[in-house]
Amino acid sequence: MKSNRFEPAKALRSFWMTIWSIWLLIGIFLGSIPFLLQTLFGVRIEGALPTIITLALLLLFMVPMGIWLPAYHRSIEYEIDSKVVRSRRGVFWKKVTTVPFHKITNVDVTQGPIQRLFGIGTIHVQTAGAGGSQGGQAELLLQGMVDLEKLRDAIISRSLEAGGGRGSEEPLHSEEPILEELRRIRILLESGRR
Repeated sequence: MKSNRFEPAKALRSFWMTIWSIWLLIGIFLGSIPFLLQTLFGVRIEGALPTIITLALLLLFMVPMGIWLPAYHRSIEYEIDSKVVRSRRGVFWKKVTTVPFHKITNVDVTQGPIQRLFGIGTIHVQTAGAGGSQGGQAELLLQGMVDLEKLRDAIISRSLEAGGGRGSEEPLHSEEPILEELRRIRILLESGRR
């Protein structure tokens, strides 16, 4: 099977920029509260220093974030081949996550209300050791996906073909050697009682 490479939908970038804009507006509003109190209600506040400091800190954080988000979106690439699901991402620090199909135990789909407006969602690929208990953090996230159910079903079917999750009908170990060892232990314990 040939490798299938794809990127998140462009709507993911729009989704992130919308969330960024909402936080920017909330920050501007909160930073302007001292000015608004003084202007609208005549509350006496000494100087504009609180407003200036708050807005300066907001700009110091939010402007670089607004530049970084599109660059981060361009860095994301996903790949599905015959043996693994892979994710590459990162602007400054590159991260590659590879999950073999035979290690996959669970594949979930999430789609919040704002993501639904943009027609995208996230696929969470979990392995037995990565997230710990059920519902733990996924080993690999496929963000900004459009055909969520189709992609999830494709990953699940390949995982089952590879023997991942509960799809493996063949036991990992034969029970006979374990039973034989238990019999020997029992014989030794019984012989020690006499």
